[in-house]
Amino acid sequence: MVKTADLRGAEDDAGTITPDVAAKLLMVTPEWIRRLSKEGWIPKVERGRYRVVDLVQGYIRFLKEPIVPGNCSTTKMRRRGAGLEPSN
Repeated sequence: MVKTADLRGAEDDAGTITPDVAAKLLMVTPEWIRRLSKEGWIPKVERGRYRVVDLVQGYIRFLKEPIVPGNCSTTKMRRRGAGLEPSN
């Protein structure tokens, strides 16, 4: 469990955070944050920096995306991000 103290002072003056801090905030891995960013769910402000609002809203959009029967890639992505399935 991430404690609030772990995230204090993690946001810089521009309101951005690193993938490591983003991962702690969402309780996923930094690799998962990078993958969601690469797939367009979470926009980067600059290399390796994310706005907190964009991060949270992008992650919520990803989680709300309907799962299409016959297309198990989204389900696998969600399970992988939650640590329930090994990555390739």
